[in-house]
Amino acid sequence: ADRPDQPLARIDFLEPQEPNITLAAQNSPDDLPTLWGSDQVWDDAFESLLPLRRAGASRTLFCIHPAGGLSWCYTALLPYIDKTRPVYGLQSPLFSSAQNAAQSIDALAARYVQLIRLYQPVGPYHLLGWSLGGLIAQSMATQLQADGQDVGFLCLLDCHLHRESSEKREMEIGSSVAMRDYIEQHWQQMLSTDQRDIIVSIFHQHLAMAEHFRPSVYSGDVLFLVATADRDSYPLTSEEKWEDYVQGDIHYCAVPVCHKDMLKPAACSQYASAIAADLAWYE
Repeated sequence: ADRPDQPLARIDFLEPQEPNITLAAQNSPDDLPTLWGSDQVWDDAFESLLPLRRAGASRTLFCIHPAGGLSWCYTALLPYIDKTRPVYGLQSPLFSSAQNAAQSIDALAARYVQLIRLYQPVGPYHLLGWSLGGLIAQSMATQLQADGQDVGFLCLLDCHLHRESSEKREMEIGSSVAMRDYIEQHWQQMLSTDQRDIIVSIFHQHLAMAEHFRPSVYSGDVLFLVATADRDSYPLTSEEKWEDYVQGDIHYCAVPVCHKDMLKPAACSQYASAIAADLAWYE
């Protein structure tokens, strides 16, 4: 059957479906300290496979971390994803040990493929990634297909391929400053100094890896959500570059926010219906 055309429609912000469970959805990851009430739960918050929602009979949605290495940001999507669907975040193994460093996006994706196949041995697999997480998700999808596994849902949230602009270094420096500022403003009380330093270090390592990433071709459809409010910041990294690496349809949805705001509740409310519709179709 043909996949239905799902227009991007604004929907009202919903109340969290599981407001009392560990790591349940709240309006933003800034609310996480309220939820993580024990030392054990807080320790688990840095696990490489992080349960954002454990229970459910539907296929799991795996959300891959952006450049900072943590997948806490995806809690903002939980109110919009059917409560029968488990949601797990993939997080950098560097939070466990510096010995776990990967040398490339593909190598990191290979580790995550092993991890999710321990949890779910066979497909179809549903993958979603914001920013650098989209690069990793696409690499995971191609590696799963190379292993003979089915990939159902693949969603890239404002995910750009390598930059060839002379302004690249300036943009990276600006991103690094923004990352430090965000940590200080939102997570200073949640993270130790060492943990904050690890996040910044991971961020820089991932930027270098992204610069050298060259995708393999993915066979299937992709949902691509484009942040349009700051498109002038990415003059040479248009989403159309992905068309060389996708054998299938790319379904573009424009979201009138900046890249950094893609997983804020106000932004999620504008595109989550497209994600929910695609997940339901692939189920």
